[in-house]
Amino acid sequence: MAQNGSWIKYVFKKVILRGAFLYSGCMVLNKYVGSIIFLTGDSMHPTIYDGDVVFTRTYNPRKHEIKKNDIVCVKSPTDRGILICKRVALLEHEYDNISFNDIRPSTRIAAGHCFLLGDNLYSSSDSRAFGPIPMGLIFSRVTYRIWPPNRIGFIEK
Repeated sequence: MAQNGSWIKYVFKKVILRGAFLYSGCMVLNKYVGSIIFLTGDSMHPTIYDGDVVFTRTYNPRKHEIKKNDIVCVKSPTDRGILICKRVALLEHEYDNISFNDIRPSTRIAAGHCFLLGDNLYSSSDSRAFGPIPMGLIFSRVTYRIWPPNRIGFIEK
């Protein structure tokens, strides 16, 4: 019986506690540093292709680190369970003079919002469909492509 007790203590100390530390460390890195995201779809062609894997930098709204032409991952305004990847076309207080297959009057982007566009305009559901999005929906900024190997490198703006 003494051996069983020591075996359980060994498993608890070595395996379970180390697993808990590893998990919590990964969660902290994901929340405060960045994450690795597998992208699907063709709305960002030719910059990002279907199947690319990218490293994203976590967005902190208090630092206002999003700039025009950055590529961001955003919680979808229509389905909050998924992330969409788009390019920031306009920031708050800029005028929306973008039209696509229709005539729209120029409007000013509201404070705390941004206007997103996909690089592949014909295959993208973006701010032309759902309007400017709140900056609070921005999850992260895409910084580096890590897959496929022949295209590894920083994402161009």
